[in-house]
Amino acid sequence: MSALFAFASWSRLQGSNDDHWADRVSHLWTVCLLILFALLVSSAQYVGDTIQCWCPAHFTNAYISYTKSVCWISNTYYIPDDDTIPVSIGERQNKEINYYQWVPSIFLFQAFMFKFPNLIWRMLSNTGGVNINRLVELAENTQFCKSEDKSKLTD
Repeated sequence: MSALFAFASWSRLQGSNDDHWADRVSHLWTVCLLILFALLVSSAQYVGDTIQCWCPAHFTNAYISYTKSVCWISNTYYIPDDDTIPVSIGERQNKEINYYQWVPSIFLFQAFMFKFPNLIWRMLSNTGGVNINRLVELAENTQFCKSEDKSKLTD
């Protein structure tokens, strides 16, 4: 449990001196929210029914399970209760919903794309010759310190 608190400690969430609060919102908080959304959406696959598909009354439980699996994997289409099922394939294709099962993957891809620039920045800033984090820290110290301490820092 202490490892969990160490992982999510406040100092780690505050970020370092070489990024701005808007950057932290982008590469930390947005990534956390997108992963949370992906987990919430994908949890429906394991809890309850993944999708509501119409099955004839004479289907056994095995047939119903198979039908729901096929509905989940293949593209689906929406027909209101008071409409009739279209006979032509073209009409069905116009009403297709073909993104439903990809939503968790899209959320995870977006989370990666929000984190990727920060990963590149960290990798390149660590291999450069200048420690930007330390440089910004020294600049902040000289800006916010007393005048007698400034002479010590700049000498």
